[in-house]
Amino acid sequence: MKVLFVCLGNICRSPMAEVMLRDKVKHIQPNWTIDSAGLMGFLEGMAPDPRGQEVMIKRGMDISHLRSRKVQPEDLNQFDCIIAMDGGNFKDLIEISTPENRHKIIQFTHIQTGETIHVPDPVLEEAIAFERTFHLLDECLHYWLQKKGISI
Repeated sequence: MKVLFVCLGNICRSPMAEVMLRDKVKHIQPNWTIDSAGLMGFLEGMAPDPRGQEVMIKRGMDISHLRSRKVQPEDLNQFDCIIAMDGGNFKDLIEISTPENRHKIIQFTHIQTGETIHVPDPVLEEAIAFERTFHLLDECLHYWLQKKGISI
């Protein structure tokens, strides 16, 4: 399985989700390819937001080595599942997709209600927003793995 997480700048939500999923599946799905990217290239090469790094390191997950990169057209062909963090990201990904790869683009959904879960961008918020982002991503990843039939 090849999974790509996409947010706007690739400095908070998507790198957090990338490392969180790697951590969740490392013992049961070691051959997965997990990556993240952003829709905007102006932050390319930047490290994740220090507030997100702090939230992750408190839980034993280091994201400091990651660098922002822009989604490339080949990403839409290479990855099996492309997870948009919010509705705007989803729409932008649909716009750059082709009929052949459009079906790979999804958003998180609640396992019981089927409702779309939007992961708000914490970058312009206070540090506590990164804690909320972590908890929401943890819940979303749990639901997504359950839907895939993977228990962790």
